[in-house]
Amino acid sequence: MKPVSKTAFYCTGVRALDARRARPICGDQYAERFMDDEAWRAFEPFRQFTAPNVSNATRARIIDDLVRERLAVTPDLRVILIGAGFDSRAFRLKGGRWLEVDEPQVFAWKEPRLPAAESPNPLIRLPVDFTTERLADRLQPFADPGPVVIIVEGVLMYLDEARIRELLRTL
Repeated sequence: MKPVSKTAFYCTGVRALDARRARPICGDQYAERFMDDEAWRAFEPFRQFTAPNVSNATRARIIDDLVRERLAVTPDLRVILIGAGFDSRAFRLKGGRWLEVDEPQVFAWKEPRLPAAESPNPLIRLPVDFTTERLADRLQPFADPGPVVIIVEGVLMYLDEARIRELLRTL
């Protein structure tokens, strides 16, 4: 199995540090669960980057606020996270039917630390090997004629133009 990307631990480390602040930006109290000693060592070189770290926490907060607004109007909204990483919105936000999509190794790390069954909202974790499986095929059983919010946070910068176009066509 491939290792979990260092980027997943970076983003989670930012949110974990933010949650420790007296006035957190996004306040992800679950982020710390994903950070063990090795993850903190991987994060350490990035601790000094104050502005990018604040930007990362702010991005999470902006998305949180937008999703909260939509959930207030449509409490049973389908929310799909592509490249979910160690996202905890299904636990932190009220409402929604959540589908997290990511690589199997991410969920192998995530599930024991934040089990889907403990989410206060309906949550399904869909493992996808993005190098060998077609996302469209894996998402087909979850097609929903109702309103849907799709979150693709911090993923596009890792894809070339052809993969981005394919992702957008799929979604």
